[in-house]
Amino acid sequence: MLPPVPYLLLFTLTDALNDSAGRRKKIGSIIVIAAVRTPAVRRQLSGRFLLFPNLTAISGTDQNAPDSEIMSGLRVNQLVTNHRGINRSAGAVLGNSFFGLSFLFSKVALERLEPFVLLAVRFIVAFVMLNLVLLTGKVKIRLTGKPVQKILMLGLVQPVLYFTFENYGIRGTSTAFAGTLLAIVPVITLIAGVLFRKEIPSRLQVFGAVLSVIGVAVISLAQQRGSNEAGGVAFLFCAVVSSVGYNLLMRDTADSFTSFERTYVMLGLGSLFFTCFSVIQSGGALGRLLQPLSGPGVWGSIFYLAAFSSVGAFFLLNYAFSYLNLAQASIFTNLVTVVSIAAGIVFLGESFTALQGIGSIAILTGVYLSNHIKGRTE
Repeated sequence: MLPPVPYLLLFTLTDALNDSAGRRKKIGSIIVIAAVRTPAVRRQLSGRFLLFPNLTAISGTDQNAPDSEIMSGLRVNQLVTNHRGINRSAGAVLGNSFFGLSFLFSKVALERLEPFVLLAVRFIVAFVMLNLVLLTGKVKIRLTGKPVQKILMLGLVQPVLYFTFENYGIRGTSTAFAGTLLAIVPVITLIAGVLFRKEIPSRLQVFGAVLSVIGVAVISLAQQRGSNEAGGVAFLFCAVVSSVGYNLLMRDTADSFTSFERTYVMLGLGSLFFTCFSVIQSGGALGRLLQPLSGPGVWGSIFYLAAFSSVGAFFLLNYAFSYLNLAQASIFTNLVTVVSIAAGIVFLGESFTALQGIGSIAILTGVYLSNHIKGRTE
């Protein structure tokens, strides 16, 4: 049998793809059933999974246990109730983990490319990948008769406005200030959820969100400080507003559009706008823009940023955030800080300080509290 983590990733992606295809397939069922050795048990599982084709399980099951224990470990009836919540939380964790690793690859690419050029190439490659998926015929785009203006607004605020504001904001502020200000997104989203969607969070969810922000603040303030320009602060505030708007619009468009459709429009608008920005910045000198792409390591970084931090991350987040409430969904964004720190330590040999450890624990605790205590929706 496969270990629990690959199962979790596999079923999260399967569930998300099923959601985008607009129908339930038996992909997950086939894989689980094939993992069981005894034909009789396999047939019994097949009957159970026929009713619940997207059932996730296996987590916590001993790989060497006999089939009878595997059946007991699956606890089918209980998991039927909980599996989608697990998948959606896993999707949020994986999506933000992909974003957390993006800083590592962006650092390599930005040594040779201008920021907007990197964004343009990244989203063009990602958009091409999605179109290749469309050519397989497994997933389709259907926008006719749907509120297209909402999904266009979604693509405008994320990635176009958010990345633009963040790019200029970081240039005019210190790393500590930028990290702390962007970390308040979960708290602002929580307030917006109360005002616009009547989602009433529990006290522990509020505490978890605040604790997560404090964790990011501790990590950010431990870094080297610098000056903050008024323009940079204004751009970062606009980035916060864009991120909150994205969280709200994801929920507003979830009933009308699949995760794939939302991701497709977002990446399409991103590739269009960032290409235009790059051309304008260069004065139309396309040759000068594209020349650095031949540098070592650039295309490897672009591939990760396109395939994982664009296609994978946005697709998983669009899927997960469609079902999690705003208090739960937004708090996952601060995991990006923890993952980026871990990546720097593992791959770049960066030091790990006590303040980083304290901040990381605070973030993880905040995420746990916000997603194990359910809020109330009126």
